[in-house]
Amino acid sequence: MPDLRRRDRHRRLHRRAALPFENGGHFYRKLGIHRWHKLLPDMSHILPGVMPAKRVTRHISASEAEIMVQETCIAEVIHILLSLTGLALPLIWPGPGGLLACAAYVLLGNLPFILIQRFNRPKLRMLLEKCRRVEASKKTEVCNV
Repeated sequence: MPDLRRRDRHRRLHRRAALPFENGGHFYRKLGIHRWHKLLPDMSHILPGVMPAKRVTRHISASEAEIMVQETCIAEVIHILLSLTGLALPLIWPGPGGLLACAAYVLLGNLPFILIQRFNRPKLRMLLEKCRRVEASKKTEVCNV
């Protein structure tokens, strides 16, 4: 039963409406995220046994696409929470050093990853909808990308 509640919570999370200015991800493209997002470290490279790499393969099912959308939402929330905890750095380390560490942690250590999740989500949502249409029309479990 707890697993079902967790799954419902994740579904509600990824149904959350996009922000008005995002325009289907075009806002993030204007920021140039498509040029630099692959240059940042990925947890799947740092902890491969714990966090498997997520890649969209040529054949993907709607359930796999839905999991990927959910995971972008979860990753975004985690980075937002990490940013909020980073705001405590000036309390631990008073003065300009703490403020600088806080700014670096939030702006360099978390904000880019939040933006990447929001950049990827519209594409994954379109893929999910395509897979659902293909699976409904062909009665097949796999969608060709």
